Amino acid sequence: MHVLELKDVVKRFDVKGKRGSENFVEVLHGINMFVDKAEIIGLVGASGSGKSTIANLILKMNRITEGKLLYNEKDITNIKGKELKEYRRNVQLIFQDPYSSLDPTHNVDWHIRRPLKLRNAQNIEETINDILADVSLIPQENFRWKMPHELSGGLRQRAYIARVLATSPSLLIADEPVSMLDASIRATILELFKYLRNKRKVSILYITHDLSTVSYLTDRLYIINDGRILESGKTADVISSPSEDYTKKLIEAAPDPYKRIG
Repeated sequence: MHVLELKDVVKRFDVKGKRGSENFVEVLHGINMFVDKAEIIGLVGASGSGKSTIANLILKMNRITEGKLLYNEKDITNIKGKELKEYRRNVQLIFQDPYSSLDPTHNVDWHIRRPLKLRNAQNIEETINDILADVSLIPQENFRWKMPHELSGGLRQRAYIARVLATSPSLLIADEPVSMLDASIRATILELFKYLRNKRKVSILYITHDLSTVSYLTDRLYIINDGRILESGKTADVISSPSEDYTKKLIEAAPDPYKRIG
């Protein structure tokens, strides 16, 4: 079963023309893609390729112009109210910037406890400790009462991922989640994503321009440019035998995607 699927998705934005006339610009052209349960998918393209627009449509921050968005094979293109609220609990965004993703006035415990209370979770103390262990913030008592400014970028990203896990999501949208971290920290966060996929059976859509991290992390990938999916397939297959010139350019721009495969 596909956890998430985009079918023939088109997105247009209205723009003001001369003398107030209404025009539009089409930024996504017939997007077809899917994410299965416990699968890590890469969505790869340069800045302006349409990656973030797709993320915003999945997160229901913008409306689809044409096509369908399916969640667990149910059409949710136009859901509202309680259905939309429940969907947003299940599909969570991991931000690019770990320095602005947490409320600076509250500690780590508060960030995890609050979503647990909102969904009436049982055994909250035990659950908080389990979540902190899953993101390797251990010993837990050393981190529960820390304020965001007391944590490094990598630890702050782990704390935010802990907050996300407290909602018990089925799908994570990770938009350039390691791009602002030191190179030495990036691999540990990517390993965390792999661990969470295996431990919690969560699906992950990993959005980036960097094929070296994609080759290390993902099962399949989609290459996007100018709002179109150019090619897709198993990550190792696409990177080792790209069919599109654009993909070849992305590979050439990556530090060394090939050494990550296998």
